[in-house]
Amino acid sequence: MTDFDPSLRTGSYETSARDALDSHARRLYRRERWTYRRRIALMLAVACTGISALYGTSMLLWFGNTLSGLFDVVFAALHGVAFLWVLRDHYRLAAYWTMCLAIVQISGGTVLFIGPEGGFQYYLFVMPVVAHLAFSDDAAWPRALMTLAGFVMFAVAEEITYTRFWVDLAPVTLRAMFYLNIALAMLMIFLAVRYFANDARLANLRQGRLVLTDALTGLFNRRFVHQYGSEVLARCRRHDRPFSVLLLDIDHFKSINDEWGHAAGDTALRDVGTRLADMLPDQVVTARYGGEEFIVLLPDTGLGTALKMAEETRRQLDAVPVRATSAPIQLTVSIGVGCAGGPDGEDCDDLDVLIGYADEALYAAKSAGRNRVVARNPATTPAVAAS
Repeated sequence: MTDFDPSLRTGSYETSARDALDSHARRLYRRERWTYRRRIALMLAVACTGISALYGTSMLLWFGNTLSGLFDVVFAALHGVAFLWVLRDHYRLAAYWTMCLAIVQISGGTVLFIGPEGGFQYYLFVMPVVAHLAFSDDAAWPRALMTLAGFVMFAVAEEITYTRFWVDLAPVTLRAMFYLNIALAMLMIFLAVRYFANDARLANLRQGRLVLTDALTGLFNRRFVHQYGSEVLARCRRHDRPFSVLLLDIDHFKSINDEWGHAAGDTALRDVGTRLADMLPDQVVTARYGGEEFIVLLPDTGLGTALKMAEETRRQLDAVPVRATSAPIQLTVSIGVGCAGGPDGEDCDDLDVLIGYADEALYAAKSAGRNRVVARNPATTPAVAAS
């Protein structure tokens, strides 16, 4: 949690960039608790078992056709075997099992008990979509095989009739069953396509998260700073609001690598990144800018507030050593502050130029002895704000 005084903030945006990407990360975590194959196998097993049990019960209790009802009930039990394969992590086998059973059940039930007028054969139109979902990582032949099997059995159900065991249904009931099956088949296609689209969208979000995140610290990276910061700076300038930048550099970082090794240096970078993310308000963006440099974007924040936040950041990082080795390592940071807009800020609309101003102030802080905060004041030369 932040230790900053809320009064230091002059305003805030309703949704920060970190909130948006972290919400995507939470959704990705929820979706990835199960593997892709497990989810597909379970959905297939649930759908086929449920529909089979529904029609089997209806034939037994409402239409009084024992043979047709037992046919569907037996297949419902067979579909239930897929749950055992899923529990044993045989997800591909569970998908094959369910789809092959469904093809046989649909075509066999249509020929033996209902006829094409019942519309059950249209469930076979779902097979190409489901095959692409279930076997997306496999070679093309399983998908082609399932699609071909679905087409062949659709033709069988349409062209072959065996009326000896047909269920005696009123024309109105048969027509209602036809439209119900068409609706369910279309719903299954819709859900399968929607699932595929969502999975592709989440994959893009996951890739985007990787592209915009620093692998070592977990903070945003330089690419995100320039993409997001330029947009927010333009928005602030358009509405005549200030925008500040803090550029932080770990003092004498090379000596840590030389004395303790690069593993200790990496630990120090991760620790500083974690502490920055924890101590700064959620509305700001904290990123690793490169090497031992970090950057903080402060929308809607004037120079005075930015200086106070920078000094508080410097003080907190100085107060607690980093435990990167058996002995604690004392770290200090130098911070340069740049501001666009507001009574004390620069007349600047370019993020690169504003970061350059903060870099000038950072260089002045280094030259003045390190472990201090310096702001670039447009009215004067860079002056030490706190030390």
